[in-house]
Amino acid sequence: MDIYAEIGKKIREARKNSGLTQEVLAEASNISAHFLSTIETGKEKPSLETLYRISEALKIPLWKIMQFESKAETRGRSSYRMDAMLKAAGKNKQEFLEETMMNIYSNMKKYMK
Repeated sequence: MDIYAEIGKKIREARKNSGLTQEVLAEASNISAHFLSTIETGKEKPSLETLYRISEALKIPLWKIMQFESKAETRGRSSYRMDAMLKAAGKNKQEFLEETMMNIYSNMKKYMK
């Protein structure tokens, strides 16, 4: 696994989920848009301080960028994507999404024994 490529993917996904452009996130993180682009593609190895500034600008904990799961843990679902989706939704939408997911899960348990 290329750790820096994985970090870059997480940053890009979080940035897009937040509705930010590379330019806006880069400025908020005190780095150039070009440097952010190379981080997102895994071509550059950012310092821990840079990753911290990016996480602060994205309003997500640094550990979410640094958390890696085994292939077995990521099969079938992505908790990171689900969490990002819930964060991007407003309170009413969060409640609706949570209720919908619980209904889906309940039905899966019934029919996929």
